[in-house]
Amino acid sequence: MVVESKQYEDDFVARKEKAMHLSGEEKVATHHKNGCLTARERIDLRLDEGSFVEFGTFTHSDVPGLEEKTRGDGLICGLGKVRGRKVAVEATDKTVDSL
Repeated sequence: MVVESKQYEDDFVARKEKAMHLSGEEKVATHHKNGCLTARERIDLRLDEGSFVEFGTFTHSDVPGLEEKTRGDGLICGLGKVRGRKVAVEATDKTVDSL
């Protein structure tokens, strides 16, 4: 039972890590080169450190064949705090190929 639990945990961590890098390093590098930040980078700058709780981390397009290209459909949503006040957050990540 412990081994099975560890496998689920490892799978979850791997899937979350993949979701955190929505579009791949190449697109992010191009975005940075153009003077832009990713959605998560913008969120990190604006919210109190460690306060962001993301919703829909594993979502993607429901169009067959586009699941891997549209992680999160380019939207990052969640709750966090700004100077201790609770806020809802939505940011568009333009590095993701969304429909």
